[in-house]
Amino acid sequence: MPPPSVFYFGIGLEKLFTPRIISPFKPIKEIVGFWGQTGSFAWYNPDTDLYFCGTTNQINGAGHTAVGKAMLKIIKSV
Repeated sequence: MPPPSVFYFGIGLEKLFTPRIISPFKPIKEIVGFWGQTGSFAWYNPDTDLYFCGTTNQINGAGHTAVGKAMLKIIKSV
């Protein structure tokens, strides 16, 4: 979607927008990757050189929420 959208998608990859309020003291500049429809995911954070890959085996969105929170917690702790 074109700017000023908070959702960036192209060539099969997404760039997650992380608001500054989520991590005010250590901004998360970018997380690049993909969410699958059934809970699979593959993400990369270049600032920390961390890769996140796996599956939640859920289609209702709860898995995506749990993974998103876990990724942010791990990135902020590095």
